[in-house]
Amino acid sequence: MGIYNEEWGLDWRSGLDVEKQQAVIRAYDLLASHDHSRPIIDDSGWNHVKTDVLDWHYYDNDNQRWRDVTAALAGDNTTWFGHQLGVDHWYETQLCVTGHEHQEIPLLNGEYGVGGSSDEERGWYFRWQTQELRRHDAISGYIYTELYDVEYELGGLYNAWRQLKSLGYDPAQVINADTVIIFDLVPYSFGLDYIVEQAELTIPYQISHQGSQSIHGQLRYWWEDDSSGAHQQALDIDPYTITALQTLHFKLPSAQARGRLHVQLLDQHGHCCAYAFLDMASAREAS
Repeated sequence: MGIYNEEWGLDWRSGLDVEKQQAVIRAYDLLASHDHSRPIIDDSGWNHVKTDVLDWHYYDNDNQRWRDVTAALAGDNTTWFGHQLGVDHWYETQLCVTGHEHQEIPLLNGEYGVGGSSDEERGWYFRWQTQELRRHDAISGYIYTELYDVEYELGGLYNAWRQLKSLGYDPAQVINADTVIIFDLVPYSFGLDYIVEQAELTIPYQISHQGSQSIHGQLRYWWEDDSSGAHQQALDIDPYTITALQTLHFKLPSAQARGRLHVQLLDQHGHCCAYAFLDMASAREAS
């Protein structure tokens, strides 16, 4: 249950105003005295004072900064982070207000998602930014904004008629599955995830596995449509774990190559547990 959202009704700067912080505490205690059957969030997405869940709202189309802020929030709940609320209005919030730090409660992203000129570009941001949320054990969950389009917000994964948009992939298979392949890189741009400087490359990756069963399988990867020549790596993954960094090694078929590297995780029964891809080009082709 939420009391405030992004300081609406507190008239801003609650992180620096003790009187407003006391008002938040009184509101939390009052609500808890009537109904504490569900978690209570004091000031969703903003400056937390007394809460059962630490959530943050963050929108950013700079993937390097998104990665850095996500890592900082996962590692320190007193982290400050900023919001571009207008062309010339930058606003800073602190996940936990100083003196009100919270330990051992759920940490989650309560809002994220940025746009672009097309559904596929929005899907590209969604794919890469969600990987960063899946990378950290400290993060309990995430909420994308939003599932469906509504009257004046067209940022949904589905349109208003409940039809999946053309994101360039199926999010249920690639990024919202129990098991997700996470590449350890910052993507170059929409439509071109990675520029290859040398023909032979090494790509670091992790597996986020939130399933209840161990996986004893194979990571397979191949270029474009040539799955018959797929490379393979044996993997053993425990339930509810994020693996340490591992690497896959690959050689581009030519110095002017441009295309897609497919990556697939198969379990011991040959079932596909996870799928990911990288749109890549050689430096010569990308220039």
